[in-house]
Amino acid sequence: MKQSTSILRGMNHIRPEYILEGELPEYAAAPLCEEESFREKWQRVTASGWFTAAACAVCAILVMGGIIWAGQRDPSGPPAAVTIAPVGTDEIEADTPAEETTAVETTEEDTTEEDTTAAETTAEETTAEETTAETEPAYNLPDGLDFGGETIVIISHEELLSRGEIATDGLNGTLLNATVFERNKRVEEQFNVKISTVSFPTSDVVMDKVKSIAMSGEPRYDVAVGGAFTAYPYTLQSVFADLRSVPYVSLDQPWWIQGYNEAVRLGGMQFTATGSMLLSPYRSAMVTAFNKSLFDRKDQPYLYTYVQDHTWTLEKQTSLVPLLASLQDAKGNVYGFASSTLYADVDAYWSALDLDVIREETLELQIDESRIYTAGEELIYLFHGFGSAAYISEQNYWDKAQEELVALFSDGRAAMTTLQIISLENGFIRTMDDRYGFVPMPMLNSQQSGYYTYMDRDVDTVAIPIVITGARLKMVGAVVEAMSWEGHQVIRPSYEKSMLQTDDPDQRIMMDIIAGGLHTDLSCLDADFENHVLWALRNDIASGHNNMKPHATIMKKSIHKNLSSLQNKIEKLMEQYETESTPQ
Repeated sequence: MKQSTSILRGMNHIRPEYILEGELPEYAAAPLCEEESFREKWQRVTASGWFTAAACAVCAILVMGGIIWAGQRDPSGPPAAVTIAPVGTDEIEADTPAEETTAVETTEEDTTEEDTTAAETTAEETTAEETTAETEPAYNLPDGLDFGGETIVIISHEELLSRGEIATDGLNGTLLNATVFERNKRVEEQFNVKISTVSFPTSDVVMDKVKSIAMSGEPRYDVAVGGAFTAYPYTLQSVFADLRSVPYVSLDQPWWIQGYNEAVRLGGMQFTATGSMLLSPYRSAMVTAFNKSLFDRKDQPYLYTYVQDHTWTLEKQTSLVPLLASLQDAKGNVYGFASSTLYADVDAYWSALDLDVIREETLELQIDESRIYTAGEELIYLFHGFGSAAYISEQNYWDKAQEELVALFSDGRAAMTTLQIISLENGFIRTMDDRYGFVPMPMLNSQQSGYYTYMDRDVDTVAIPIVITGARLKMVGAVVEAMSWEGHQVIRPSYEKSMLQTDDPDQRIMMDIIAGGLHTDLSCLDADFENHVLWALRNDIASGHNNMKPHATIMKKSIHKNLSSLQNKIEKLMEQYETESTPQ
């Protein structure tokens, strides 16, 4: 499944920067639904007094207050007024007009008495911050690395999940763009390098470019950013460096996604990684969004409570559907649950319910037939057992189904729905009348060790071409590690605050749980396995018939055969890397 970019052009998506700037893009003219057109809903929203006031306030902050960085998050609440002084101001001044330069400068006169008061911390808060600092892993790059002004070329692509995570066009007035821009500048100054970004239309083009330079031996590109599913076949073709052997890259640190590392490590080697250098791991995460206002009307605790009590299970979600669906209003029926039987909406449960079929450390089968069958039974009941109490999209394309679910949810007609986090950037959700939140996908039962979050197989990954060697490999390793660490410190918090509006302390805790559980399985990335594993569950959920037991028997035979073939390929690959491409 290739995720199309039509969600950006579709009837429900206004990019958040248009909300801030008050512009209505031309592609947003399509109708939302029969009752109210897209433009009519937009005009109704923008005509309201609160919207105008909010927009003016946001613009005033951006122009007069400097770039407010999200900084480190305090679990007790949002940071008071954390401001990180920009590094590399000279470069910013050279690249931006005078008006934008003014926006990133902060003087002592600009600091009001209220700002000073807001920034004050008590002795208890200071102690808590010191404790957090002690437990946060240290940045482990040595001081004094200077690479003499060398240019590092990063190639990426323009597909939906990837936009704005590496390449920026300078300070364009949005907080997220400014944060990415400043991250790149800070890394450039730290190592005396120049980061140059080249963007191609698709991930496939990026990977073809890497293969071409591997064959020619010409190191034209230093870092490649491309989708995991697209990149995976290339890991067996000797085109990437082994990241586990790249100087300065520390993949076991929290700014790299461990649930991905575990899945793609082959014979102790790892050729792609994903983490906080990028936004797509978080944008691609599948979550359960819920309407707080509808929960309030039924005097139900928010889903945060169940997550924190370790009781947010598939059975709990199922029990809430008929209860919340009993609500009605002038808009019509309120659905207790809304989803689709397509791709990631089902795959999300595969990860969340801990149904992995391959033990990554040994590349052995670990199919639990009883668990898979039980999961199939409960999912079929959730999707098909409530009649009109649940809404199951009949769209034939997953991105169109997501658009439909966004429209239903933002209109206050779905109490719970399965969404990809990037859908929460949608303009209608950000301006919906009801309050909302989002939590991890549920566990199968309370005996499960924790919450697992499905990452779309098109999540971006980082790879270094095998032709990058010697001293240049050390430089690239340092820059990649620094960009991921900086992203962990500032870009992810900035994204959550500005795009997902996670000002609620409970919501920030949920986002930490979601991010901490990001996970994939080799069977989701290798087409030879996916055809037998994920499609089995998708077909059963769509049909409403649980055939997971016979599917499991077939899976065992086919996956065992494919694993044997994969292990042979890995052995040959290890021999080749030992003799030809050991990093200097």
